[in-house]
Amino acid sequence: MKKKFRLVWTFTLFSIIFSSCQENEPAPIVDFTISKTSANVNESIMFTNLSTNASSYIWDFGDGNSSTSENPTHTYSSSGAFTITLMANGAGGDNSASKVISVSFPAPVSDFEILNTSPSPGESILFKNLSEFATSYNWDFGDGSSSTEKHPYHTFSEAGTFQIELTAKGDGGESITSKPITVSTPTFNGLTTAQFNSEIEYGTMMDQEGNVYKTVKIGSQTWMAENLRTSKYNDGTPIPLITNDDEWEGTTSGGYSNYNHSNKPSDVATYGRLYNGYAVSSGKLAPEGWHIPTDEEWQELANKSWGLDEAGGRLKEIGTTHWDWPNTSAGNQTGFTALPGGERVANGSFRDMGIYGRWWSSTVIETERNSYWEMFYSGSELDKYASFYFVGYSVRLVKD
Repeated sequence: MKKKFRLVWTFTLFSIIFSSCQENEPAPIVDFTISKTSANVNESIMFTNLSTNASSYIWDFGDGNSSTSENPTHTYSSSGAFTITLMANGAGGDNSASKVISVSFPAPVSDFEILNTSPSPGESILFKNLSEFATSYNWDFGDGSSSTEKHPYHTFSEAGTFQIELTAKGDGGESITSKPITVSTPTFNGLTTAQFNSEIEYGTMMDQEGNVYKTVKIGSQTWMAENLRTSKYNDGTPIPLITNDDEWEGTTSGGYSNYNHSNKPSDVATYGRLYNGYAVSSGKLAPEGWHIPTDEEWQELANKSWGLDEAGGRLKEIGTTHWDWPNTSAGNQTGFTALPGGERVANGSFRDMGIYGRWWSSTVIETERNSYWEMFYSGSELDKYASFYFVGYSVRLVKD
């Protein structure tokens, strides 16, 4: 009986000692830091574990996501206040600690770059959007036009300084940035590639915009020896530059365009611009002392150039630099230096550069319909036709 009692007592003592050792293991002390307690949506956040007496961890980020890493990183895809709970387990048991993080959508930062800072009227300009944290955009180009594209192109129809404003919007609010742009009419003086008659003594004249042209005396008349290229009326107001085909077709007011919308200075200087009949009928295209010729004045020019059947040859620029081959009978004996500027037709498309030269007359045939005079690349004639105002032709002026 003594042996059995001693064995039971020894086992009981060992059990008490072992249990006492387990109970004496320290419980985990849980703590952690957050790299940012106020963060943005989709921003990476680092969680640094400072816990002691623990061997395993479970993180609950409060948005349905968790991690068992000791020092995890996490991003939130939505805004709000989230409770982060760290649960730590060790030999001494379990423990936990919680902290709150505020996550919000970042405020948009609007910014943009103008890729052409010295454009001309009619020139397409790209606006590069540099905004951050935005999902939608609204551009105000300062000329009554706007766009919601991210990287829009825009064309200004007239010269001036315009304030470009970009409003960038996102879940975090909106931001507005504005920058100025100056659109300037380039000088075309001296840039023409026309081949004038070197045996003729030319004069000069200046239009209301400062463009300088050669002039030539033919009989008792003094004509411009170049096509008109002004973008202003003689009262200083801008003539609308119409680049949109539908707008060209539908307009009932004065406007002009460059052939194929070219902004190359030498093209404009050489061929001039194409004006619709409404601009011609305004009475404001010519500077003081000059006017758009009548049919009678065109006829007088033809009479001084060997008549209608031969006048084209004596008025056309020589060679095939600008006129298509064969440029029949071209001699430019008069120094008029007629050039084939083509036309812009009613639907807004362009045609016949190099083939035809067509110039408006101020003679009215019927309502919104005037005469125009024409020369052809494979003919020597100067012919008269009529057209409605929605077509664009070249203009030559004659001195009062």
